[in-house]
Amino acid sequence: MLTSVLTTLALVAAVLPATVSAAPSTSVDLALTGAGQTITLPGRTAETGLRLPVPDGLTPVSIRGRVSTPAYVTRGSVDVKQGDRLLTRITLPAASPADLTIPLTGLRVDRQSRSAAIVVSTHLDTDGFCSDDPTDGVVVTDAQVMYDGDETLPDTVGSFLPPVMTSLTITVPDDVQPVEASAAVGLATAVAARYGSAPVSITTVTRPRDDLRAERGGPLSRHIVIGTNLPSGLHIASGGALTIGGPAPDLAAQAGFLTSDLSPLAMSPGVIAGQLYDAPQLARDVTTLADLGVPDQRATTDGWPRLVVGIDQTRMARPSHNVRVQLRGTFTPPRGDGGRIVVAVGDRVLDSVPTDATGVFNRWVAIPDDVLARYTELTVTAEYGGARTACGQADRATLTLASDGQIDADAADPPTPSGLQSLPQALMPRVQLAWTRGDAADLSRAVDILTHLQQLTSVRLGVDVVSVADAASSTHPAVVIGADGTGLPADLALPLTSKDGRLTVRDSVTGTDRVFTPDPAVRYGSLQVARDNGRSVLVASSVGNAAALDDLLGWLGRDGHWSSAAGDAIVTTVGAEPVMIASTATPARAEESGSGWTYAVIALIGAAALALLLLVVRRRRK
Repeated sequence: MLTSVLTTLALVAAVLPATVSAAPSTSVDLALTGAGQTITLPGRTAETGLRLPVPDGLTPVSIRGRVSTPAYVTRGSVDVKQGDRLLTRITLPAASPADLTIPLTGLRVDRQSRSAAIVVSTHLDTDGFCSDDPTDGVVVTDAQVMYDGDETLPDTVGSFLPPVMTSLTITVPDDVQPVEASAAVGLATAVAARYGSAPVSITTVTRPRDDLRAERGGPLSRHIVIGTNLPSGLHIASGGALTIGGPAPDLAAQAGFLTSDLSPLAMSPGVIAGQLYDAPQLARDVTTLADLGVPDQRATTDGWPRLVVGIDQTRMARPSHNVRVQLRGTFTPPRGDGGRIVVAVGDRVLDSVPTDATGVFNRWVAIPDDVLARYTELTVTAEYGGARTACGQADRATLTLASDGQIDADAADPPTPSGLQSLPQALMPRVQLAWTRGDAADLSRAVDILTHLQQLTSVRLGVDVVSVADAASSTHPAVVIGADGTGLPADLALPLTSKDGRLTVRDSVTGTDRVFTPDPAVRYGSLQVARDNGRSVLVASSVGNAAALDDLLGWLGRDGHWSSAAGDAIVTTVGAEPVMIASTATPARAEESGSGWTYAVIALIGAAALALLLLVVRRRRK
């Protein structure tokens, strides 16, 4: 009987397909690949390139997300190409928004770079009139890359860091020594720099010094253990974790090796590093669009083509103002009533150049300081008068922009913009880090702050751990952590201070102080930016309430709040919504003027008794 059953099962297996479609084993947010969480394909026809990281043992099988299309679209399709090969062509869902799965069948992986490059394009059809807005098109939100297979655990130092990573946990002894804390901060910041803007979660945990070990994490996560009592060098441990150890004078060099150019050569489970020399990039007075990450661009569409130019102050590695941009390119010569090349920031037009029959433009455009941000997005649009707009009948037009256009800017002192939007560029190229306690909790806060600042820029941020006294007397930019508010430099002019129950709000523009005495006293946590002798100092502190500071850092780490935080300070109490405080020399509305500081502080005071009062305060956000 048993033999008969086995024979039957064998026959059934023989006629089943050789491969069975199964759910992908791993999903990764597209943002972790450095491409952002949203895929935008503007216009009736558009394309965008994606480079998908491919960890060892995994294969990308699809891209999933929620797709939205313009209301006037009757049908549309999505193509995925790799080189000259068409991998996929699918029809867009009739409903909008709707779930979308884009298969990646036949994808070829470059094993050298551990990645695969693809081009995603769209074509939309419609009946009758359609919008000529160049930003109107297909948008895929909450995009994820789906992988099949099982991740291969690293067995060499050189392969320890995967091409895409969800999280890194760094374990240090619970009695962490200054040299161990310094090595952990340097390593965390360097790893954040390696993955660019990808929101990799980097945290620290502690264990007893005599029981330093790591637990295996989830897919595409990594774990590193640092301790002076561990064997010298870098060593792959069981479960794929990495240990970094050695005597105090050598520990920083061992930790720095992991993200150095030499790391890929470590094709063994252990290595002992020598001294490393890695100087951060220095600021330059003049650079090109290409140096700011802006490539040669080309847009072809029905109607008005548009290009986007990102002016990133962090890539200049310093605060800048008086910024001028050389825009060089070509356009399709107009027919009929002519047209113009329009350069704008948001709704504000900075320049407008009439088009002519040459089809060439070369223009220097000044960006006013009052619109300059950490990242300023210029739009360059070719607008044509009298263009036909019926779908399928609109004039095809092309706009190009050369990447060798120059950028001219002066160093800004004080920074433009000021406050939190001046970071991290005001901390470059090297920043000093000081803490009042230097324990494991301060280390965790430092890693939180510096890795999030690093993720705002592609330029490596150098970090030197020093004493509070050295940071106070230095001329270099600094980050100072005093979680309970004690031990901070006494002569720093912070936007908001508390003494003997009185709150003092300082307007950095007018130099005036406003003093309040709340009842009961407020115990807030804050992140504040001060200017001191021509340098910027970021202070993380509280009024005897370290939990409020930790709540604030947790809030900043969610939903892109670090990127949007503005003003000279951001303040909160436990469980309350944070308030951003800013001063301005040009009061436009009461809540944005110097008196707006008063309103913000009054709301904060009220939050001690009624957290909901904070919800009526206008918060300055990007």
